[in-house]
Amino acid sequence: MKLINMTCPNCGSSVSVNKETMECTCNSCGSTFLLDDETQHISYDNAEDAGYQFEKGRQKAMAEQRVMHSSAKNQAKPRKRRTWLWVLGWLFIFPLPLTILLLRNKTMNKKLKYGLIAGGWIIYLLIALLAKPSGNSSSVGNNKRGLKDLSLASSTKTEIEMTVGDNPTTGYVLANSSGTDFSPDDISFVSEDSNIATFNFTEAKLNSYLYYEIVPVSEGETYVYASSADGSIQTEKIHVIVHGIIEAESVSISNSKSEMILGEIVQLSAEVKPIDAKDKTISWTSSDPSVVKVDASGNVTAVSGGSAVITATTQNGKTSDCEISVDDSSRMVEISITKSRDDDNNIGDDWSYVQEINGESIRSGSSIEIAVGDIIEIHLRYSEDDDNPDVGEVTVKHTVTEDDFKNGFSEEIEVYVKENGGKNSGQSAHYITTITFSI
Repeated sequence: MKLINMTCPNCGSSVSVNKETMECTCNSCGSTFLLDDETQHISYDNAEDAGYQFEKGRQKAMAEQRVMHSSAKNQAKPRKRRTWLWVLGWLFIFPLPLTILLLRNKTMNKKLKYGLIAGGWIIYLLIALLAKPSGNSSSVGNNKRGLKDLSLASSTKTEIEMTVGDNPTTGYVLANSSGTDFSPDDISFVSEDSNIATFNFTEAKLNSYLYYEIVPVSEGETYVYASSADGSIQTEKIHVIVHGIIEAESVSISNSKSEMILGEIVQLSAEVKPIDAKDKTISWTSSDPSVVKVDASGNVTAVSGGSAVITATTQNGKTSDCEISVDDSSRMVEISITKSRDDDNNIGDDWSYVQEINGESIRSGSSIEIAVGDIIEIHLRYSEDDDNPDVGEVTVKHTVTEDDFKNGFSEEIEVYVKENGGKNSGQSAHYITTITFSI
C-alpha cells in the first residue's frame, strides 16, 4: 500500500490517502473523506504534483463554500418587492407577444384568433389584480407583531345607543403584547359600516391602553371592533345603534299674558313636543318692539301703549303666538333706598328700620305700580334696640305728576331719633334717607 501526503481541507494538516479504499484521513483532526474523480487520476509516481492538484481542489471548495455562505446571508434579508416592475414585466412578457403571434397567424379563424387574444389579456389582468407581493412574515399588515391578545375594557358596554349629533362615546382597548415588536400602529379600528358610525383611534397610553371614540353619523346599526393587522386577533364586537334626530312637532306658549302696563316685565315660556325632541331651542320675536320687546330668554317688557304679537319659534320652524296689549295709563317703577347718618352723637349700637309705602314694606329692588294723580304715602320708623328703645318716625306723602310718570322721581326724608334717657339724654341721631322711583 502506497501512501501520499496531502493537506486536510478542514484544518490544513497533512493527510494520508488509502489507495485501496480511496479514503483520506487527517493526521491532526481525524477527518475522513473520499477522493473525488479528479483526485482518483493522480499519478502516485509524482506525489508532489498530486499534492498540488489536491490543494487546488480544496481551495476551490472553500471558495465555493464562502460564496454559498454569503448567498445564504443575503437571502436571509427580505428583498423589497417592487410591484410596479413586476407589473411592467407581465405587461411586456405575457400579453404582447401572444397578441403579436396570433395577429401574424393568417390561417387561424378570426373569431378564434381574437377570442384567444381577448382571453389572454383577461387572464393577464386578473393575474395583475390578484397577485400579492410576498414579504417578510413580520411586516405590518401581515402578522401580529408580538401581539398576544386584544380585549375591551371591563367597563365597556357591548351594545350602545346613540343619536345623530351626540358627543362621541369613548373607551379603550387593552393590548397584551410580548414586547418591543408590538406597536399601537399595528392595530386597526374597524367599523363595519362607517356611514352609520365611525370607530377612531385617538391615543395610546403606556403602549397598551389604546383609546378610541365612536362617532354617530346617520340612523342605523353597525358593529365596531379592534383587530390585529392580519385579522387573527380581534376584540369582542360592540353593537352600535344610532337613532335619527327627533324633530320638534309643535310648540306652545304656556304662560302667555294678554295685558301689561308700562315698564312691566313678564317672562314667557314655551313647551316643545314631543318631550324627547333633540333640539328644544326657542327663539323669541315681537311684531312691534316699540310697544313690547322680548329678549332671548322670553322676558317681555312693555314699552309703550298699544299691542304686539310675541312669537316663539323652534329651530325647525314650528311657531306659537300670543298677543299682548299695553295700558299706558299706569306704569311700574323700581324703588331704591339709600340712607346715611350725619351726627357724631354716641347714640345706639343696634338699630331696626321699618320702611313702608302705602302700608306695604319696601326695600331696594322692589317695584310698585303708579299712575298720574296717585298719592304715595311713605312711612319710616327707625328704632334703637335697648331696654328703653329710642324711636324716630316720619310720614311723607307724594302726589304723582305727569313729569314723575314720564321720568321718575325721588323723596329725601330726614329722621331724628332722640335719646330718652342716660348720659346722652336729649341728644339725637340724624338719618337722611333717599327713596328713588326709577322708570
